[in-house]
Amino acid sequence: VAGNEAASGGPNYAQGRLTTAQENTDADAAAEVVHRYAYDHLGNVRVKQVEIEGLTGAKTAAYTHDLAGRVTRLVYPDGAQARYAYDGAGRLSRVGDANGNTLAAYTHTAAGNIETHVAGEDIVTGTYTYNPREWVTDLNYAGTFRSKLTYDLAGNVTRQEYSHGSAASKTADYAYDDLYRITGFDLTGGTSRDYAYDRSGNLTSVVTGSSRLNYNYSGTSTPNRLDSTAVAGATTTYAYNQNGWMTARGANTLTYDYRGLTTGYGSARYLMDPDRRRVKKTVGTAITYYLRGQGGNVLAEYSGQNLSAKYVYAGSRRIARFAGDSASYYLADHLGSTRSLVDGEGAVTAAYDYWPYGKVLASSGTGTTHFRFTGHERDAESSLDYMLARSYAYDVGRFLRPDPMQDEYPGISPYAYANNNPLKYVDPDGREIVFASKEDEKRFEVYFANLRKTETGRELYNTVQNATEKFEFTFDPLSSNQLGLAEIAFDVSLPGATVNALDARVSAQGSAVTIDESRISELGEMVEGTIVHELRHLSDALKNTRSYYVNSFLEAHMDHDDRPQEIRANESKYRFLKEWRELQEERNRR
Repeated sequence: VAGNEAASGGPNYAQGRLTTAQENTDADAAAEVVHRYAYDHLGNVRVKQVEIEGLTGAKTAAYTHDLAGRVTRLVYPDGAQARYAYDGAGRLSRVGDANGNTLAAYTHTAAGNIETHVAGEDIVTGTYTYNPREWVTDLNYAGTFRSKLTYDLAGNVTRQEYSHGSAASKTADYAYDDLYRITGFDLTGGTSRDYAYDRSGNLTSVVTGSSRLNYNYSGTSTPNRLDSTAVAGATTTYAYNQNGWMTARGANTLTYDYRGLTTGYGSARYLMDPDRRRVKKTVGTAITYYLRGQGGNVLAEYSGQNLSAKYVYAGSRRIARFAGDSASYYLADHLGSTRSLVDGEGAVTAAYDYWPYGKVLASSGTGTTHFRFTGHERDAESSLDYMLARSYAYDVGRFLRPDPMQDEYPGISPYAYANNNPLKYVDPDGREIVFASKEDEKRFEVYFANLRKTETGRELYNTVQNATEKFEFTFDPLSSNQLGLAEIAFDVSLPGATVNALDARVSAQGSAVTIDESRISELGEMVEGTIVHELRHLSDALKNTRSYYVNSFLEAHMDHDDRPQEIRANESKYRFLKEWRELQEERNRR
């Protein structure tokens, strides 16, 4: 693409890679949003340049990566920097600026979860405690915010004890039905709320003290579409288009683009980029522009033409905001919801508590943030949470349009939020239900990205990723002689009255893959190598399930490393490591 190399300030290894993406939302030939990319030799995005209609000049985010593909430096459009350091296991240990100031520091448990988080230069320290299943049970920012969690055996949060500063602790108790949908919330002081659902998982009523919010639905043809809500004699009506996207909410109309992304609410207008992310908001005469980094995080906000705020992240976790000379540090709960903001001196400037479905229950302080429930942006003009793929109405606990991934969640209303269990699950992008206490998925994505840079890793990853069977990857300690373990579940049936095992019909039903990240790092090995080893087992089981199943028994008497299945897995591991070394050597030569 013309101008890409000049804009990037260096060579662009772009062959076969995306270099330009444009978003054109009207009839003219000019794009409203343009993304341009430059890459390093290993295929990491080195520069992302963004042009947004109405914002003067292209804005650039520049990245530096280490040999493992991890970001070590991010340069913002105004020249400010965030620098990232990692521990021996490849986990983020420090975020700093170009002047050597610490913005955040982390230590981790043996399982890889955050153990301590220090905000800024020792401004406040948070300690995390976990139960044996690695669910956080105590999140304690001493003297600032604390949350203690109790779970049942299914991982449902049954109690939360929380406090802000020196204020008295409050206790919230939660109740669930047999489908683990939240049905009750009781808070210290007599505040309570009860929830009821229909068979499809649509909320039918919310009772708070003597107040009752009733939900009314369309009927048999469109049973999940909310027609109206009524409380204290006031009724709000809703309308939809043929796709089931809400087009009217009371007196306000909503508009969408061809992808179902919200482009208008009342008089407010929103502009989306080629990655389906909001980059411009117009409310009356106020215009906000958002510069998003390669991962989609909001790096900077512009109020009109003026840079109004910069944000710093640890992965996808927002940790700090800088506006002029002022700094704010985010302290979040297990859901990622903002619970406290502290300034550069450690003083609390804002504190938030929430009802289960995300409405603010209580707030205090002179500061504020529009990133609130589960870290998503809260739009004051609409009282909606912008959750990327969909807008979420926290006042009624529902999305405004069906889940684009609804086929993966049969039996759940496509408008429901987080399986109606908002203390256990979060929805990172409006399309997925994620267990809030699990960080494994994020770390695996880093390792997967690295191994896909090699031919061997890419082939095995694609085989497993494209399979219809589901595989769960976790980090946990294993026995002393194991670095990884793939536990594959088989469904075995014998046709007719046969008793010959060789006639059995065998199908793979999924697998749990466990990686001992800490031990691998202690041995000085690459975690990606062990993952490739286990992916080879999964790939073999998927390609010839019956043979893999039978050979597992035939090889059981052999020494572990002499088994043909293990030999093939080790060959894949060593081939990956060879390809990885060659990539690093070629990069060093350049």
